[in-house]
Amino acid sequence: MYPQGKCSCVRSTPCSGVPQPPGEPRWRCRAVRTDGCPNDAPPQGGTCASAGKTCSYGNCGSLAYTCDPKKRTWFVSGVTAPPPSAAGHDVRPSTPPSAWKTCPAQTTFRCTARSQGAAPPRGETVPQVCGCIPQCPSSQQVLIAFEAEGRWPDGSRKGRFSCAASGIPSAAPPRGM
Repeated sequence: MYPQGKCSCVRSTPCSGVPQPPGEPRWRCRAVRTDGCPNDAPPQGGTCASAGKTCSYGNCGSLAYTCDPKKRTWFVSGVTAPPPSAAGHDVRPSTPPSAWKTCPAQTTFRCTARSQGAAPPRGETVPQVCGCIPQCPSSQQVLIAFEAEGRWPDGSRKGRFSCAASGIPSAAPPRGM
């Protein structure tokens, strides 16, 4: 462990579900997390400070841990399965292909139009983003959908979502116009 992160020597194996011999040893480094989550997956039932905070861990599929607001302990709140096997191989994944759509409580996996970014060219639609969308409380009825990095195993764009009391703020027009 270094101030910038953690490095380890690993043998790379593809995240395809297709059995292959491990690759040559290589260094794999992870930067220190800056999102308020522990660097390593917390123990289930371990104490946590930020009520409702959800953190994901894993390289080929992942586990999501959430800080229970009442008990202030971590619990596994979701699972993302590895992507399905590569086409043309007769290898069946050990989890159903739709397991990557499993979401934490109070969220539902679905797709919606992106709310941020430049408007699409005339005649084109706003890109859809998909992910675990929260159920917005009545005090925050506007869903804000951002495009995140990467794509889901089905090829759809990944999204980040939040609830707000009003729409996305826009820039005020310059004075004197």
